[in-house]
Amino acid sequence: MRHSARDLANLADGLTGVQIAEAFLTAASPGVIALFLENQYYPTHEVYLSALAEAMKEEYDAIVGAGFLLQLDCPDLGVSRVRGEDWREDYRVLHIQALNQAVPTRCATRCNLYNRHKNMPP
Repeated sequence: MRHSARDLANLADGLTGVQIAEAFLTAASPGVIALFLENQYYPTHEVYLSALAEAMKEEYDAIVGAGFLLQLDCPDLGVSRVRGEDWREDYRVLHIQALNQAVPTRCATRCNLYNRHKNMPP
């Protein structure tokens, strides 16, 4: 069993007998991953984001498939500077495109976007 599948099963088991409306799990957006994990392989930021989106798609689908809400943490969408470098406006568009690529269709109605950026590095 993959780690994420085991984590999802453990959460479901832990909620057995508990009265709740719904449970959610958070997951990093492709864009925020790109901000914290420097691209050291892909030729461009765009290609890197696309690869991250494809990699995260499976995790997002697994969370929703297990019956949980998916909360996507996207503080990258609200920043104007990252690591002392000016944020290019087209980065925001690219990061939104990566989200659209990463979120499987069946997840779209089971997904919340969280955009708090106060904890981002200056």
